[in-house]
Amino acid sequence: MCGRQLSRDDDPLSGDCGGDCWGCIGKIEADLGWEPSVEFVRKEILDGLRDGRGEPRSSTRRSGHKAIEGGSVELEPKLSALHAIMRLLRDEWDPIGMMPHLPADEYDSYANRVFSMLSAGASVEEVANYLSASEMTGAPDLDRDFKVAQKAVLIMNSRNLP
Repeated sequence: MCGRQLSRDDDPLSGDCGGDCWGCIGKIEADLGWEPSVEFVRKEILDGLRDGRGEPRSSTRRSGHKAIEGGSVELEPKLSALHAIMRLLRDEWDPIGMMPHLPADEYDSYANRVFSMLSAGASVEEVANYLSASEMTGAPDLDRDFKVAQKAVLIMNSRNLP
């Protein structure tokens, strides 16, 4: 989601959690109240790996991120959520199964729609139904569409958007 390089020995938050770093996934799970992640994130805050809100710290500047004092990274919430949903659809939805052979922005219009739907309060089911109805190759993969919709909701919730 954030673009952090995965599985780096020198970065404890870079653990690979199914294609996303522990820095992002740990925050999402803690925000959702999953107690083991809450405890890990609390410890990482005390160890200085995260800021007081549980956001991962990094001394590395990455595109789309703005380095702030102390080396922590702050994302503009709406833009970062939209970009994360764009990556999610490209990497995990990909209904025509042609990535990486398609333009990187192939599914951006769908991501914009998902972002708009979630900003307006759509449910996981509504987003999954939209994705299924947008299937381009025939029969939709309902399980995939539901999982992608769940992740899109987690992305939006993790950004504390108004």
